[in-house]
Amino acid sequence: MEGSECPNYLYFFGSLLFIGGLINMDDLKKEYLRNDAIGKTKSSLKGTNAQLEKELKKEDINKERKQKLNTAKEVVNELLEEKKKELKKSDKKIEDFYSKEPDMKMNESLKNL
Repeated sequence: MEGSECPNYLYFFGSLLFIGGLINMDDLKKEYLRNDAIGKTKSSLKGTNAQLEKELKKEDINKERKQKLNTAKEVVNELLEEKKKELKKSDKKIEDFYSKEPDMKMNESLKNL
């Protein structure tokens, strides 16, 4: 073998290594792009999850507010019912007072005048 000549099988194996390297680089590029897409998807999902959690918290706060409002409405309605009952009792007392017949003494005193 002379110094400048290489056996054909070395060229063959060298070209196989070169082609294998290109294929491997193509696979690495595909893997990188795949991982990049997965990372972007994960980050967008994290953003979406954070937004959904905020909306759920808002809904929980709104539910608590509604419950407090309903409780306040119930209390106010109970107080109104109590006041209505008191007014009915006082109206009844007033009606009873005016519906009674005047005393006989009152009638006699009026007749004497």
